[in-house]
Amino acid sequence: MPDRVLAAMHRPAPNIYEGEIEEISVRVAANLRRVAMSSSHVAIYIANGHGAWEASIANVFSRGIRR
Repeated sequence: MPDRVLAAMHRPAPNIYEGEIEEISVRVAANLRRVAMSSSHVAIYIANGHGAWEASIANVFSRGIRR
């Protein structure tokens, strides 16, 4: 593994509640609205692989729907 990759992996995780990542998330949310051609709110999920499936299902189905 290249040293630059190892060095990047050994950086501490960013604080998700303040600082640079909070500023970036505001810009990302605004751009997501534009990409989705929506003026509604958007949600950004912090999750691993299955989080995308859970978010998709939650946005497609309402509680109590049976198919």
